[in-house]
Amino acid sequence: MQPYKITHITLITYSGKRVALDAETEFITEPVRKVKDRILDSFVKKCKDSKDPFVGIELKTTSLFNQ
Repeated sequence: MQPYKITHITLITYSGKRVALDAETEFITEPVRKVKDRILDSFVKKCKDSKDPFVGIELKTTSLFNQ
């Protein structure tokens, strides 16, 4: 797996609302799917009483080798 950085996160709610978040992480070597699941799980826990919970996530990344 090539190292990458997360540059943008979009959370998606059950009703389809999209919440965009800017992000700048250190380089990550874990599989993207694992990182997406971990980020989504943390937001779900924080917003567990919401009437429109987060159910999806999109990440924009950049590779270490593209710089």
